[in-house]
Amino acid sequence: MNAFDKIIHATLKESVVTLSKDDLDPVVFQPNDEGTPTLREPIRVQILNDIDQIRKVMPVVNFYLIGSILTKNYDLRTDIDVSVQVDPQEIDSIATADIMHLLKNLNGRFAGETAHPINYYIVLDDFDDSKVDAAYDIVNDKWLKLPKAYEPDVEKWSMKFQDTLKSIDVTTGAIRRDLMDLDEIKSLPPANIKKLRLLMKRKLQQIEELLRQLISVHRDAKMMRSIAFNKFMTPQELQEYGTRNHLPENIIYKLLEKYYYIKFIKKIESILEDQDELEMTDVPKIKRIMGDLWKASPNT
Repeated sequence: MNAFDKIIHATLKESVVTLSKDDLDPVVFQPNDEGTPTLREPIRVQILNDIDQIRKVMPVVNFYLIGSILTKNYDLRTDIDVSVQVDPQEIDSIATADIMHLLKNLNGRFAGETAHPINYYIVLDDFDDSKVDAAYDIVNDKWLKLPKAYEPDVEKWSMKFQDTLKSIDVTTGAIRRDLMDLDEIKSLPPANIKKLRLLMKRKLQQIEELLRQLISVHRDAKMMRSIAFNKFMTPQELQEYGTRNHLPENIIYKLLEKYYYIKFIKKIESILEDQDELEMTDVPKIKRIMGDLWKASPNT
C-alpha cells in the first residue's frame, strides 16, 4: 500500500466507520416512551411551514425526511434532507425559474438553533424505501424505515476511490500554481503591453481548462451515482453493500461532499455558466473560492 492508498484508507475509516455515533443526533431527535426517537417539534414545524411555501408554487403529493441525518453516521453539520414528491402532470406548467427561486430561498437555512441546513429536493416518482437507508414521515411524526447498523469493508473500496480524489487534488494544485503565475505576469513592467496581454490570456485559458476538468469530475460522479441508485441491485450486491447508499458510487460522492469539493465545484460552475470564457475580473472570485477550499470551511 503506497502513501496515497494509506491516506484514502484512513479517510474512509474516518468518514464511514469511526464517525458512526452511538445514537441519533440529539439536537435533531428527542427520545420518547416507545423507544424510537422522534423529530424535535421546532424542526418539524419549520419543515411543515416550508412545505406550505412550496405548495404555493407547486402541487405537493408527499414529503419525507431522508439522508444521513436519520442514521448514526452524521456530523455536526449534516444536512437535513427532505424529499418532496410533486405531481408530474402539473409540474410542467410551472416556470423553472419560479421553482429555482423558491428552493434558493428555502435551501440552506439552519434547522432551528442547530448547525444543520435543511434542503428540499423535488422528485416526481413515488417513494421507494429500497433507495434509502432510512425514512421519516414528518406529517405523522413516525418512522417509515429505521436505519440499520452497517460497517463497510473499507479495504475493498479504497482502490475505487483514489483515482477520483487524486485527480481533483492534482487539478486544484495546478490551479493554485497558475493563479500564482498569473499574479507574477500582472506584476511585470508594462513595457510590452501586447505581450503581457497574450501571456495573461494564455494563462486564463489554462486555468479555465482546469476548472472545467473539475466540473467534469463532479458531473461524472453525479451521473454514476444516479445510475447506481436507479439500477437493479443483484443478490450479490445486496449481500455485499446492503443498500444503494453503500454502493461505491454513492460513497465517492459523499466523500467529495465531506471535503467540500462539491460546494467548491458548484461555485466554480456559477462563475463559468454565464460566459464563453474566463476573464480577469473572475480571478478574485476564483481566489476566494480556492481559499475556502483550502480552509475546508463548512460554512462557505
